[in-house]
Amino acid sequence: MFSKELADQRLSNEEFVARMYSAFLDRKPDAQGLATWVTALDDGCSYAYVFKGMVLSDEFGQLSAAAGIKHGSFEVTEARDRNADLTAFASRMYTTVLGRDYDTAGLNNWTAAYLNKTVTVDDIAFGFIFSDEFVSKRYSNELYVATLYASLFGRDADEAGMNIWLGALRNGQSRQWVLEQFLTSDECKIYIAKFNI
Repeated sequence: MFSKELADQRLSNEEFVARMYSAFLDRKPDAQGLATWVTALDDGCSYAYVFKGMVLSDEFGQLSAAAGIKHGSFEVTEARDRNADLTAFASRMYTTVLGRDYDTAGLNNWTAAYLNKTVTVDDIAFGFIFSDEFVSKRYSNELYVATLYASLFGRDADEAGMNIWLGALRNGQSRQWVLEQFLTSDECKIYIAKFNI
């Protein structure tokens, strides 16, 4: 599972998951299962997350028991593998705010901080929106607001909403104030709730 030989094969996430189904469950993946595991990998979970899910599944346990093999245990070591929904949220902040893929160290830092209760969802949003990396992009007010819609509402800005926020910024409200309004809105709460965090 964690050998250099397997890593050197550079399997796609789909190929890797299919390989795990064959190795541990002795079957081809079902469409829903394949999609769930591939999405977790795409969003930043590691191979260890899939491995844990496979070897601790009831299905694998039944196969092990039938073969007379004692079902063991496995613990993940990276924070990004402890909550796939949280990892998906943090990963999305990288793509929607910073416009790039996550880096593993950063993803582990954010997820660990949240799991250890040293940051909240709001803190994560502030951390990305007011990071040096994002601020250095020097986005116009329109691009700034569009980024908030994408990252905190999961959608493109509507014209009426965009005009309201641009008007507030023109009239002296700060970008931090706008972000706070987004974070306390019902739409943001509903969107964040989809990540179960």
